[in-house]
Amino acid sequence: MKKIFFASLITIIIFTACQNTGRPITDQPASSTTDDSYLEFTVIEGREWVLIELRSQREIIILDRQRLDADGMPGIYTIHFQSGKISGMGSPNRFFGSYALSAGRSLDISDIASTMMFSFLQPEGLTESAYFDFLSRTTGWDIYGRRLELYSSSADGMEYVLVFVSE
Repeated sequence: MKKIFFASLITIIIFTACQNTGRPITDQPASSTTDDSYLEFTVIEGREWVLIELRSQREIIILDRQRLDADGMPGIYTIHFQSGKISGMGSPNRFFGSYALSAGRSLDISDIASTMMFSFLQPEGLTESAYFDFLSRTTGWDIYGRRLELYSSSADGMEYVLVFVSE
């Protein structure tokens, strides 16, 4: 029984990790075919995710990763999930914290702390403190093709979606 479970788990991970549906971000979630959120989150863990877009009803911020790399800002606004812990880069500080999953694709990110270097970089007007605030207000997640979406809100209650791709 255990061998069948592990073989199935490995097969799911391989097919999900290699899947490139090419679907636009507004399609149905790739993960809508199963209710096993915890199993699917293992596909997210262990990878570095790079922020490419932040959107709400009133604004869309697109982070041009090629331009950021050319401007000397590679690797900013990233996140990595592993065994209940998060880590990553703001702009320019490293951060770490905790996360907890619950039913229905709920995600709670908490206890975010960072190094304390002076931050003067604000690509596309996104400040590091705003990025950390969005992470700390995260309420859910989903996968669309190869994109990870984190659902969050601003201090005034406006809903935001943070869109990441895996490096």
